[in-house]
Amino acid sequence: YIHGNISEAARMAEMCAKFKTGPRPHYFADLLSFFCALTAIASVRIGVQRSKNLRFARKHLKKVAKFAKNVPVNFLHFKYLLEAEMLSIKRGNKEAAVCGLYTDAFVFADEQGNLKIMALICELYANYLLAKGKTKEALEEWSRAVDFYLEWGALSKCRELRSKIRNQTASSSISMTSSGFAKASF
Repeated sequence: YIHGNISEAARMAEMCAKFKTGPRPHYFADLLSFFCALTAIASVRIGVQRSKNLRFARKHLKKVAKFAKNVPVNFLHFKYLLEAEMLSIKRGNKEAAVCGLYTDAFVFADEQGNLKIMALICELYANYLLAKGKTKEALEEWSRAVDFYLEWGALSKCRELRSKIRNQTASSSISMTSSGFAKASF
């Protein structure tokens, strides 16, 4: 999922969802539900088996919501991110509500010092902003994501996002400052 191979992530999510981890789930199984939901939402976004993937995403979002209710310190940021992603794929979504959910997800992930999820939130929020035509803001969020991925040590992901930033910058009237943040070229 992290590197954008949605079809492979979907195949693996379906395979992993068949396995139980014992009588009582643990953090890894709960985290798997999070990534299963993200993968299903990404599949809907690219037009793959919309109704099946929406059901799959809702099923796993319910699990994550239950985990968030029971252990908010570990799962509330996952719940908010999944809710933001689910709302972002609805036609006629309320932009303020979507942005609020991304913000809530980031705040809770930041409280936990969860760099990889903070990076993922920034990246997904940037994708949402770009889809809404907000290129400058998207570039800023991708730059933030790069900083978090770099701090986490995900160098391959940093290269991938930097390439995405360069490509987007080249195709728009936005240039990057020395700090890596976007600025408009007027």
